Amino acid sequence: MGAIFILLGIVGLLVGLVLAIIGVIKKEKKASKAFILLVSSIIFVAIGGTMLGTDSEETAESKEDELPSKIDERIEYYATEVFGEDSVDEASFLEGNAYVYIIGSESWDEETALFGMHSDTIDFLEKLQNEEEITSVQVDITQTFSDSYGNQEDKAAYRTDFSRETIDKINYENINPDSVPEIADEYWVHDAMK
Repeated sequence: MGAIFILLGIVGLLVGLVLAIIGVIKKEKKASKAFILLVSSIIFVAIGGTMLGTDSEETAESKEDELPSKIDERIEYYATEVFGEDSVDEASFLEGNAYVYIIGSESWDEETALFGMHSDTIDFLEKLQNEEEITSVQVDITQTFSDSYGNQEDKAAYRTDFSRETIDKINYENINPDSVPEIADEYWVHDAMK
């Protein structure tokens, strides 16, 4: 609705400006009507801008309203947001501990796999940082590995554990995902990933 007011205001401003210029050039008294049109158009733009701000606030509020009410469901919701819907094998909450079991992305290659796992882990922790019920977070990722003969098998590839204290220390705006091995309370990767 705010966009309509802004659009009408802009059209009114343009028409009013053209009429004002023509009125000044012709030295007509009708130029005052153009100025009234300009002022009313400015008011329309202001009202529209105010309404747009309200619309975006309502959208943000409605998105917050969409969050599940139970902590285990929110953990799964955030995991799905970060890792992808098809990647979340299991998400659970037990005695303050959040657990997620992720199926590694097939788009990860040897070069990007570890960085992708670190980056997604940080993104997931950021989503959970305000969930005060959570005292620790464990992220487990399985990946498909091929042996020398070309046989493929899904195996544990990555595990990190973060305590509440560590989660609260992280500056999510500036952290380098490659620092996950240093900051995690527990960290393990499959030898093939090193």
